Amino acid sequence: MNTAQVKQSPSQTPADHSASPLRLSYLYVDNFKSLVEFWLPLAEFSCLIGLNGSGKSSVLQAVDFMSRLFKGQVSHWLEQRQWKPADLNSKLTGKSNITFRIDLARGSEVFVWQGSFNRTSLRCTQEWVWINNHLVFTVHEGHYLFLDERGGWIRTKITFDYEGSIFSLLRDETFSEHSCR
Repeated sequence: MNTAQVKQSPSQTPADHSASPLRLSYLYVDNFKSLVEFWLPLAEFSCLIGLNGSGKSSVLQAVDFMSRLFKGQVSHWLEQRQWKPADLNSKLTGKSNITFRIDLARGSEVFVWQGSFNRTSLRCTQEWVWINNHLVFTVHEGHYLFLDERGGWIRTKITFDYEGSIFSLLRDETFSEHSCR
């Protein structure tokens, strides 16, 4: 699939960044179906072009999968497709976890969400969030850490069960006292 062609149109930057929506600008996925170390830069308008069986549908399924990770709906997503967790990983590699990264852009701002999904536990065991190249959130070794407004890290032990991304259960209230905004 790494040979798939992408047709892109020139990017246009709106004059008022505050009113512009976030746009998916970059996708990386490794060990998802036929996608191994697959990266895809995206413009405001991008088309996937390729032969039958080249992985176009896998790219779209990967985007859908990541949205379900964020929402904590992995089991339901698998059931809808009559898939098992073992169906997610690539048969082209011996890796177990699925790694991913998405970049969202709004004008000159870039938001990055990256993680590693464990098919056995159906959750991301590692996650990172960057805003404009500054790490502001991470999940690692049973804790989540986020940057407060003073630049200090708030470390919290994960004491709850979740599916997909930890963001599926964390709410704005979690960050209200120590906002990184």
